[in-house]
Amino acid sequence: MKKLMLLSVMSVLTMSFLTSCDNKNPNNVNDSDMDTIVPMVDETEDTLATSGMETKPELENTDLVASGTYTGTAKQVDAAEKEIYVETGDGKTLELYLTEETKITKNGQSSTFDNLKEGGKVEVMVENKGDKLDPKSVNIME
Repeated sequence: MKKLMLLSVMSVLTMSFLTSCDNKNPNNVNDSDMDTIVPMVDETEDTLATSGMETKPELENTDLVASGTYTGTAKQVDAAEKEIYVETGDGKTLELYLTEETKITKNGQSSTFDNLKEGGKVEVMVENKGDKLDPKSVNIME
């Protein structure tokens, strides 16, 4: 008798599970409501692209260097992440996430992240924090 009760309970639980896993209706709504469903769209990329803040893919094989000042070219500038990749003269690629504390200058004057351009020459002062580089200053050179 106990086995029969256990089998009955397991059958009911299995049927409940299977009906809740209806693959034809992923939003779990009645079929009669299907014509009123508005599809969900991820507008993050579109919004960022139209605002000029398109997120770019991260570059692979970046290098950690000793604390110091390095001159190079801004290989990639990502405004959405406030991140730049700098390729130094000796072929190293530095991944730098700028913060509010990072001092940005151009022609000796205070400047903003918006003035950083891909392909532009930069001089960066970084502090090695073990597993990342902390950019202390970025000088946009012309």
